[in-house]
Amino acid sequence: MDDGPLNECRRGSSAECLLVFRMTVALQGLWRENCVLDPAALGQRIADVAQAHYNVYVIYCSNAIYQNRKLNELMSVNRAC
Repeated sequence: MDDGPLNECRRGSSAECLLVFRMTVALQGLWRENCVLDPAALGQRIADVAQAHYNVYVIYCSNAIYQNRKLNELMSVNRAC
């Protein structure tokens, strides 16, 4: 079984999956431009993707906290669930 990031993504959230996918596409593009990866270019590409798309993941995680709190609250009120 492959333990790579895309396989790991299948077990994670859709926001995590989207971030991993975008990072993978960006790094593939960089590799296609030049198969000898320049560390500065690699770092810049990662920073660009993170700056452009990481906020979606932060919002997702913040929302997940509130959803879990509400779920726990509702389950404690209604023990039949």
